[in-house]
Amino acid sequence: MATEEKSDISEIISALKRGKWIILICFLCGLFLAGLYILQEPNVYKADSLLQIAKITAGEATNHNVLLQENGRLFVETERNILLSKTILTAVVDSLKLYISIQPRTFPLLGRIFAKRAGTQKSPKTPPLKKSSYCWGSEELTVDFFFPPQQDFGKVYKLVSTGNGEYNLFHPDGRLLFQGTQSAPAPDFPDHFLGIKTLRAHPGAVFFLTRKTITAAIESLLDNLEVNEQGTNSGILRLTLFGRDPQVLKQSLNT
Repeated sequence: MATEEKSDISEIISALKRGKWIILICFLCGLFLAGLYILQEPNVYKADSLLQIAKITAGEATNHNVLLQENGRLFVETERNILLSKTILTAVVDSLKLYISIQPRTFPLLGRIFAKRAGTQKSPKTPPLKKSSYCWGSEELTVDFFFPPQQDFGKVYKLVSTGNGEYNLFHPDGRLLFQGTQSAPAPDFPDHFLGIKTLRAHPGAVFFLTRKTITAAIESLLDNLEVNEQGTNSGILRLTLFGRDPQVLKQSLNT
């Protein structure tokens, strides 16, 4: 029995030695792909804000942001519910236009790596691929307003830069809706209203636009927002928001 076990172990070791190069190549390929995945994953930022709830007498409580119980303890849970209420969140969504989603078209895997390396550059460079429809990180598109028909909320529109701040807007079904220019009213088109504030991109660059409902935008905000008391009976609420745009995170908490 011992002889058979030694024979089996020897055969396994011999098979590993014969296939060592295949094993090594598979390991290195897996390591390379894992590295690519990590590099192309967008950064996730966290913004924190502390809210001190003033402790005053019931007669002085004239602001809805200051709440207390009869025994003088801060009504923190009620304050938390107010911060997470639809009224407050709707104001944030409206102020920052969080119901408009803009996604540049990026080259699979490598495109996001280029975009992360581009940093905060605001002048579009010559794309690595000529006449490319991909964005490489230095492009910029900001929208003042976007109102498609309500039945098209949640659907993806395609905006194609044609150079010099001009663009073509395509319906989700693929048809061309109209041609427009940044900082100028879009041509009259039934049920579609679009105002481009900034468009810096090489000709052919593609952006995907989606108009969410207010409810969907609020749900997305809630998924990334945490409101908890700092300590026990401290009267301090910590607001934590996660996202991919640090400027939007800061503005959201300040709003």
